[in-house]
Amino acid sequence: MQGKILLLRHQFMEDILAIISLITIILFSTITSEALTRYGLVQATLGRKLLHISAITSCAVAPLIIANHIVFVCIVASFTIILFFAVRKKLFQLDQAHHRSWGIFFFVLAFLILIVLCHPHSNYLIFYPMIIMAWSDSVAGLVGIKFSKKYFQPISEKKSLLGCLAFFSTSCLIFGLSKLFPGRFPVIPLSQDVAYFISAVIIIGLMLTLCEAVSTRGSDNLSVPLVAAILMHLLFENKTSSPIVQYWFAMMLAVLFAAAAYRYKLLSLSGSLTALALAFFVFGIGGLAWSVPILLFFVSGSLASKLNKKSGVSSDAKSKRPRDYIQVICNGGVGLVCIWCYGITANTDWYLVYLVSIAVSTADTLSSEIGIYMRRQTVHIINFKKLPTGVSGGVSLPGTLAAAVGAACIAAVGVFYLSTNYAKAFVLITTLGFAGSIADSIIGACLQAKYMHTDTVSDVPQHPGDKLISGMRWMTNDMVNILANIIISLLAVLLINIPQ
Repeated sequence: MQGKILLLRHQFMEDILAIISLITIILFSTITSEALTRYGLVQATLGRKLLHISAITSCAVAPLIIANHIVFVCIVASFTIILFFAVRKKLFQLDQAHHRSWGIFFFVLAFLILIVLCHPHSNYLIFYPMIIMAWSDSVAGLVGIKFSKKYFQPISEKKSLLGCLAFFSTSCLIFGLSKLFPGRFPVIPLSQDVAYFISAVIIIGLMLTLCEAVSTRGSDNLSVPLVAAILMHLLFENKTSSPIVQYWFAMMLAVLFAAAAYRYKLLSLSGSLTALALAFFVFGIGGLAWSVPILLFFVSGSLASKLNKKSGVSSDAKSKRPRDYIQVICNGGVGLVCIWCYGITANTDWYLVYLVSIAVSTADTLSSEIGIYMRRQTVHIINFKKLPTGVSGGVSLPGTLAAAVGAACIAAVGVFYLSTNYAKAFVLITTLGFAGSIADSIIGACLQAKYMHTDTVSDVPQHPGDKLISGMRWMTNDMVNILANIIISLLAVLLINIPQ
């Protein structure tokens, strides 16, 4: 007994020493990078990449030598909070667009999430995502700056095809090295089948390259590690038993879908690339059952929005324009999380939550578009005072009916793939989908920014001098949409009582 206590104490001290070493390396890398950048000794981009490689590589190795999960989580969580306020106070170099450099916070946040979920039982799901983030992103950035002459701009930052190729190649190389030197890298399950391993690595590399391309303001430091961990879990632990050929088929369908949406100006470039990633996971993990509802939402919403192309009413800053990546995420992001949960747990109850999320998005979209098109009297959802058509928080009879019909259509299509409880599921999905539209209106009425333009209330400033009369500036229509969707989807989780 005494020997066991001494062993545990010795292990605890080793863990503490390893954590202190990790924090020291990250702090030293951060301070060195900031000093070199601020005093002009290296370019800002090179300074950030040096920090990337040294700090994130240290994070990747740390779980392999630290055993105490609780201590590890607590220290990294504390470090994450400190970094959040440090970035808020602009203690770090601004990025190229003169915004706060949130990238350093995002990678520590991703590290914390992976530790909580994967340490110590699946350390390979921490190591490889962080190593890819450290090296692939850095190589892509340096290659793009040094050699590229042609760029594309999906969001606010320029990307290069050569940089994307470098990211993809480096990601594949990292997995290749794990096969060449198996004793020096964490073991990957199902990697004995070389053909399967190569195919899975190519898929992972392509999707991570896409994630990096559509990320902005350092958000790739969060999205790339998390998506990498999810893909590796899906492809190398294979709980949903989706064959690798299904993922390749999903990739082709997703590319065709995104290309068509961009070609016919239903989505912007950023929206199309984001939709490609979303469609890949929906088609690949869920197959036909999960694909049909979201396709119905997209088609019905796109057709409804075309009704108002020539309308003078504009309820949103992005009205009458192709949907961008933010709108794709706000309408499909919760559904994407549901399909990830299904892929990871193989619990089919997540399909019902997914249908509720899609029903909420459909009900809200059709309510807004049909309500504007019909031009009937709109009233405030809380005090029933008259509102201009299109202002968030307003409801009309045609819009309300459209919301109910939209939710019912998603329910009718979705329950077709269920084996039992059709009627109960139909009522649940329709009711919660419609409730999501109502919740959206209530949140929009109470929290969404409202501006006064001459004598007219609007959700968006029509002129630089327009005054904010209620709500919060950051609470846009997109924020209202995703907040309502999250609330109703969480309610669905409670009602369905998904096992934890």
